[in-house]
Amino acid sequence: MDEKIKKLKEKLQHIGTRDLLGMIGIHFITFANGASDMAEQSDIFNKTNLISPQKQYTYLAGLLMSTDDKSDGHITNDEESGIYNELENDVQEITLEYTKTFLDIDPSSQSDDIKRNLVSMDAFTSYFDTGILRYAEQTIHLIKILYSSFDSELENLTGLITEDYIAFYQLVCDEFESAMSSSKYAIDGIKKFLDSLNPYAVDVEKEYERLLAFAQGSAGLNLQNAMDSLNSIKASKIYDIFGKEKGKRLIDIFGLYRKERDFSYYNGKNPFAEHPLCWLDEGETLFIVHP
Repeated sequence: MDEKIKKLKEKLQHIGTRDLLGMIGIHFITFANGASDMAEQSDIFNKTNLISPQKQYTYLAGLLMSTDDKSDGHITNDEESGIYNELENDVQEITLEYTKTFLDIDPSSQSDDIKRNLVSMDAFTSYFDTGILRYAEQTIHLIKILYSSFDSELENLTGLITEDYIAFYQLVCDEFESAMSSSKYAIDGIKKFLDSLNPYAVDVEKEYERLLAFAQGSAGLNLQNAMDSLNSIKASKIYDIFGKEKGKRLIDIFGLYRKERDFSYYNGKNPFAEHPLCWLDEGETLFIVHP
């Protein structure tokens, strides 16, 4: 298992941070307004063959952020290289190694030893291999009930109270959703214009001039701006909302720089799970895989 993890981390060194986190983010996005509107292709289990995609993608992100970035800045093309499928297969193999360990039972073993293995496997699959089932609203409600009465102690420890953390989460959500809406609006605008073109026009040159003017106008700029801000939040926005002191504290708690770390094991202390906002640069832009 150690050798498989080592080889996977070596591959990840040559993958751009935004590239892989972007791919993971796309898999986490659900395009639906509710259960009745759930598109089959939006279900994370229909986007991948991973047996536990939430946990396995979180593990993959943790490994990525625990490597030095030796990528050349080239945007990875999944269709051409197949690298993402290869990375998923590697993660799948590592995950299955754990399961094999639990099932590798010597028939001559004592019954207590066999029971211990099966109990361990059950604990692994229920704790390490299952995502949170609560809705965000339920989690927020639970946090308020459990921790609000300890705000003075929490403020002494972190300089922040529960409402600061909840407000920060809401800001991340709002920025994420705003960028998604902007990109959809920009793409819809392009589609609407293309539909307005007349394929049977006698004056082809006039239609071409319309197309050129549209491309050189605000449409292209709107799309570029939407794509640039997709899945990201600026540190300056956090400082504007929370002030320099609180903003820095929140960024210190939740921000994660990519560098070589000793994180390896699937059920280990994952740096990405603890600090899910990943720096794309030196102190300006944080990547949101999912709020």
